[in-house]
Amino acid sequence: MSNSTQQHDGTVKRAGFYTDMGREEYDAHSAINCSTLKQFMKSSLHAEHQLKFKDNDKSDALVFGSAVHAYVLEPEVFDSEFHVMPEKIDRRTKVGKAEYAKQLDLSAGRDLIKQEQWVVIQRMGEMLRKHPSASDLLCCGDTEVSLVTDDDFRCRIDQCDTDRHILVDLKTCMSADMGSIAQSVRKFHYAMQARFYLNCYQSVTGHEAEFYFVFIEKTAPHDINCVKLSEDWLAIGQKDIDLAMKRLRDWKILGPRGYSESITTLEVPSYLMKHVEEVPGETE
Repeated sequence: MSNSTQQHDGTVKRAGFYTDMGREEYDAHSAINCSTLKQFMKSSLHAEHQLKFKDNDKSDALVFGSAVHAYVLEPEVFDSEFHVMPEKIDRRTKVGKAEYAKQLDLSAGRDLIKQEQWVVIQRMGEMLRKHPSASDLLCCGDTEVSLVTDDDFRCRIDQCDTDRHILVDLKTCMSADMGSIAQSVRKFHYAMQARFYLNCYQSVTGHEAEFYFVFIEKTAPHDINCVKLSEDWLAIGQKDIDLAMKRLRDWKILGPRGYSESITTLEVPSYLMKHVEEVPGETE
């Protein structure tokens, strides 16, 4: 298995297993990733918008999550990508405004991390190191591995252990209890992500793998849950991939389509029907 990202002529290889492909190079790659397929689960209109107008604005939640990833998985690059602000800069005063402006200059294009966020990030890292299952999953293999398949798909794996054929994705969350995780798996198409990454890994390496999520809460006590999705979940993920792929093919032929071009009747979900049935009738 080659770790080189370039051929002899200097061009990036179309398909392969890359341990040294930078984030910018990966994001610029033309192969389809799971994020795009998730947009097709909404509509081809959403997917086309994402493909044409990539949003470069970073939300606070996205910056925080990226900082946790860097601190835990790639501590050697943390300082080059993030700048931790000093504690207690009062921007209402002249001195505070000057200090804040100085810190912006020092950041040199890096994402800013507030001091209170930095404290939380360090605590989360400590909790992950102490957790027996999380530390085992995150300790071995390569971080930020990029896979590009022959059929023009790509994924980027947080932690990839080719000796044990284990893929790991680290996720920050508000609650890591199993009920909340189940809701997130469905809402954010995590089963689709897991199946997609497993498909890419097998396509590139020829080996089947196991996929694990490590969920850690963003608030104290920063509890952790390490989760492997069942085969039923992975089957749902594959169905989602198949549906997204159909919409992708239709989009290439027919162009973008939104949710619906007609009027749609909203039916009562089955889990609410019991409340409808319990409504008492009118009495004379």
